[in-house]
Amino acid sequence: LAEFVDVVEAAANRKAPHMVAEYLLKLSGEFNNLYSSGPKLRDLDSKTRSYYICIYKSISLVLQKGMELLNIPVPEKM
Repeated sequence: LAEFVDVVEAAANRKAPHMVAEYLLKLSGEFNNLYSSGPKLRDLDSKTRSYYICIYKSISLVLQKGMELLNIPVPEKM
């Protein structure tokens, strides 16, 4: 997540939007791995659950912003 700003700046400087698309694809793959093989929220204590929810929301925001920058509509639900 911390790389997002750097990727966007590099893509803008190089006029290479594919860099943002590649980053988003990689991030979505990493999120999928975390979500599918990581701990289930219902099995976690409230503090750890809050941590994972915060991570998930942060990933969602970065994915949404990246897609917005690429002018690609994002479905509200999947």
